[in-house]
Amino acid sequence: MENSRSKYLSSLSVSEIFLFLFLIIFPFHKHIAVFALYALALSILFTGSFTLFKQRIKSDKTLFAMAAIYVLYVLRIAVQGKYSFEIEQKISLFLFPLIFLYATTDWSKIYKKVFFVYITSCVLSILFCYAVGLYRYNATGDSSFLFYYKLSYFIHAGYYAMYLSLAFAAALYFLLFEDFSRKIKMLLLFSIMLLAVGILFLSAKASLIAIVVIALIFIGIYMKSTGQWKKGFLSLIIVAAIALLAYFSLPVLKERIDTFISSLKENPKYSDTTSSRKLIWKRAIDLIAEKPLAGYGGEANNALYASYETHAMPYELEKKYNAHNEFLQIALAIGVVGFILLLYLLVQGFYQSWKSRDLIFLAFLLIVSIGFATESMLETEAGIIYFCFFYCFLMLSKINTNA
Repeated sequence: MENSRSKYLSSLSVSEIFLFLFLIIFPFHKHIAVFALYALALSILFTGSFTLFKQRIKSDKTLFAMAAIYVLYVLRIAVQGKYSFEIEQKISLFLFPLIFLYATTDWSKIYKKVFFVYITSCVLSILFCYAVGLYRYNATGDSSFLFYYKLSYFIHAGYYAMYLSLAFAAALYFLLFEDFSRKIKMLLLFSIMLLAVGILFLSAKASLIAIVVIALIFIGIYMKSTGQWKKGFLSLIIVAAIALLAYFSLPVLKERIDTFISSLKENPKYSDTTSSRKLIWKRAIDLIAEKPLAGYGGEANNALYASYETHAMPYELEKKYNAHNEFLQIALAIGVVGFILLLYLLVQGFYQSWKSRDLIFLAFLLIVSIGFATESMLETEAGIIYFCFFYCFLMLSKINTNA
């Protein structure tokens, strides 16, 4: 057994080792995972292939749109003549496409390995969070340590739930559509249940919507492709039953969902995150209308803060909230061209995922699209690394470098 492990490890390239190391660390601690990314980038820099770079570009130029977004940020800030931290923060948009395009790794060959490592890491990560939460609950008697941001030990609850959602989607895909042994299928089923419970307890609304939609799509495709209508409908009933049970038995989840629904029906107020977002979006749209082409560059958030002050939004001003919507945030910063490029990445991604029947890619894009609608994901390290890494990997895994 030890010899087989050593043989397998020796068969991996240095870049692949750092890639898997990043996947192992990322669901635990994004800051430490960045060092694995640095090592991955350096290894690719020294071992990459310009021939493969040209071959991949010839096959698909989509990733240039991601790099172009970063170039627009640089140009807009250069025109302003004022340094902004966004230059450093968003460099992943430029570096990830180049790194993945230049690598000698055949991304299509390690597709399953990548997601099995990622699923395993996410499962271990949420188990760690459960253990810490239970320890704190036993020490204090405070059950809130088992929910929402107090459960997410290392990462913001909203982003952590997105990480788990992708692992959930990958595990569900492998369970339904891949031919594995009974033992692996049972492990996948255990992982799905554990990840689903984790997402429920994290109570992140965007990810809850995402996993329900993903489960419905996957089960629907499974029923159509296999003709297993009884199993499919039974699975749908189980999904509905778990959702209802969670809603009525988890007070934190019920409160957040009820507040979300009431906020959609009523005029915006300041009592909850959904209402606050509606007010912020209105301010952002008004500002975009004033500078639709050039945007505000590095002063985008400052323009928002000034608008909060003008429109008597003290809570949002105190918290220094950004647009909480990536589509609005990017239009606010670099104008409608940036908005179009981001939209192009998503549309092209959906097209490629459907064309190649890559349901994990499809699930990732659903998670990200819902995330973009509720968070300025590319304003944070947790969001930008998640998006850039998996988008580049999933897009390039469609290209066979041995063709």
